[in-house]
Amino acid sequence: VTIFLCLSVQCNSFQTTSNSIHFGNHTDTRRLFSDSENRCASTEISTNEVHNSEKKLKWAIVCLARPGKATEILKRNELIQRSLYPYRNTHDVTVIFFSEKSFPASAIEAWKKTFKDTASVQYINTKERGFASGPERFGYKYMCKFFTLDLYDYLRQGGYHYYMRCDTDCYLSSSLSFDLLQWAEDNQVGYGFALRKLEAHRPTAETLPVWCQRYMQQCHIAKATTEVAMKETPLFTTCFNFYNNWHIGKVSFFLRPDVQHFLMAANQSGGILKHRWGDSTIQAYAVRIFMKPQEIVQVPNFSYIHGSHDNRVVSTFGDGSASNVPQRLPNWRYKE
Repeated sequence: VTIFLCLSVQCNSFQTTSNSIHFGNHTDTRRLFSDSENRCASTEISTNEVHNSEKKLKWAIVCLARPGKATEILKRNELIQRSLYPYRNTHDVTVIFFSEKSFPASAIEAWKKTFKDTASVQYINTKERGFASGPERFGYKYMCKFFTLDLYDYLRQGGYHYYMRCDTDCYLSSSLSFDLLQWAEDNQVGYGFALRKLEAHRPTAETLPVWCQRYMQQCHIAKATTEVAMKETPLFTTCFNFYNNWHIGKVSFFLRPDVQHFLMAANQSGGILKHRWGDSTIQAYAVRIFMKPQEIVQVPNFSYIHGSHDNRVVSTFGDGSASNVPQRLPNWRYKE
C-alpha cells in the first residue's frame, strides 16, 4: 500500500505555493482558492430569487444532480419543500442543483415551481470542476472531489452561512415536526449529522487514517479536537464517516484556512483517485480533527430514507435502533 503525502502548501502558514495541485502521477490543473473568483466566471447559472433579508442567515440546500432522475428528484424536492414551507418567512433559503450535465429548461422550471414562495432555486453547471483528463474526469470520484472541496468554493462566493446536503435519493420523513434550520442556528451547530457508520471500503480504511496521522505530524497538530470527546472511536484505529448524503454544515468552518489546507492536501494526495477515498470519510476526518466537539451535533427526532442504498432507514429517534444502515455506530452526544 502506498500513501502519498504530497503537499504544495505550507502547514504553518496555510498559504498556497502553486497554482496546480499535484498528487502521485496525476495533476489537477484547476486554480487554487486564491483565484477562485475567476474560476466561476464561466459557470452556467440559472436562478430565481425569492425573499432576501440581511437579518436572516443564508442557507443553501445542495445536491449533485444528473438528468434521467426526474421522478427521484421530484420526490426529494417535494419532501424538502414540505419541511420548509411552515417556516418559509423565517429563513433565506436557496436550493442549489449542481451538475456537470445540462438540464432542460423544463426541469429547472419544475424545480422552481415546487419551491415557489418557499425558497430560491439555482442550477449551477460544474463541468469545469472535473479531474483534468482521463476516463475518471467525472463519475463517482469526481463527486467525491466535489463534496470534499469544490462545494465550499461555491458556498463562499454565494455568501452562505449554512448548508444542508440532501442528495437526490434522500427522502426526508413527511412527519418532521420542527424547523431543522432554526434548530441548527439556535444550537450553534457546526456539523449536524444523523448517523455515524464504520468505513466499509477496505482500501480507504487502511490508507486514509495513516495519511491523516502523517498529515498531523507534518503540520505539527498535536491532537485532534475530538480526541477526548470521541475516545471510544480512536482517530487512527476507528475509521468512520457521518453518512453524509444528508447533513448540515456551517460554511465558515469549512472555509477556515487550516480546514481548507487539510481538504486541499487530501485532494492533492491522490487518495481519491488511487484508493477511492470517499468525501464522507475525508469530511469526517476534517470534522474530527478540527471542529470543537460541542459543535458536532446529532439531529434529534429525525429520519429519512436513503433510496440508492436499498432504501435504508436513517433514524435518530430513541437510540437510533430503527436505522438499518450496516455498520452503524451508536448515537453520539457531546458530554463535558
